[in-house]
Amino acid sequence: MHGLPEGITFKKPYNYGRHQLKQIMLAADSIYFMIVSTNEPEDQPEENPSDAVSAADDNVQALLSKIGGTEAANRALDGGQIMEEEVEVVDLNLSPAERLTLYALCLQFFSPDAWLSVGANIKHSDEAKSLLLPIYTTAKEQFWLFQTVSKPTRIMKSVTTTKIRGHWLDLRADGSYCVLPNGDQVTGKNIIRTAHGPLYFECNLSLESEEPYHLPTAIRSVILTTLLKAGLSTSPGLET
Repeated sequence: MHGLPEGITFKKPYNYGRHQLKQIMLAADSIYFMIVSTNEPEDQPEENPSDAVSAADDNVQALLSKIGGTEAANRALDGGQIMEEEVEVVDLNLSPAERLTLYALCLQFFSPDAWLSVGANIKHSDEAKSLLLPIYTTAKEQFWLFQTVSKPTRIMKSVTTTKIRGHWLDLRADGSYCVLPNGDQVTGKNIIRTAHGPLYFECNLSLESEEPYHLPTAIRSVILTTLLKAGLSTSPGLET
C-alpha cells in the first residue's frame, strides 16, 4: 500500500475516523496497491507502480468520453468540467464496473447540473438477480449491508417508506460477511444515497452458500466516499 498521508497506516476502512478518511480521500489520486507474488520467477520484470493509477485514469477517460464525448472528457481531465449541455446520452447504460468508477472517481469532472443530468439519464437494468444495499447506521460500523432480490428500478423509485425485503449481512471478526438466514426488511429511508438516488451494487450472494462474502475494495471505497461527501456525522437513523 503506497501513498497514504503521513501518519496514517493501512488498516480496515471502518477503523479510520472522520478526519483520517478526509485526509485519505484528498490523497486518493496518489494512493495505489502493489500486489507482489512470491511465486514469480526472479527474473520477472519489475512492475511499474504507476500501472494501477494509469489503469484507473484510462477507465475514467473512457467513461467520461462515453457520457460527454471525447472533447469534453479531455477538457475535464485537463482541469475543466463537463457541462450539462454536453451530457447528451439518453438511457445511459453503465456496467457495474462503470458505476463504481463513476461514483468513486468522477464527481469532480462534472458541473453540479451536469452531475444531476447524468443521474437522470442512467438506465437501471432489471437483469440483476441480487443487489447489495449499503445501509445507514449509528453503530460503531460506518455502514451495514443488506441483500435483496428487488430489482434496481424498484430500488431507484423507492421513497422513505418503501419496504424492501431481504437479508442482513453479518460482519465477522476477520472482515468478511455471512448472510443471515432469517428474512427482514428495510425502508427506502435507510439506504445510503448519492445525488442520483439510492446506492446499490450487483452481487452474487446465495443463502445456500457457506462461503464467507468479502466486500470488494472498490465497493467499500464508493460507500465510504459517498458517506464522506454526505457528512459522516449525519444519519437519518435506522427504521425497519
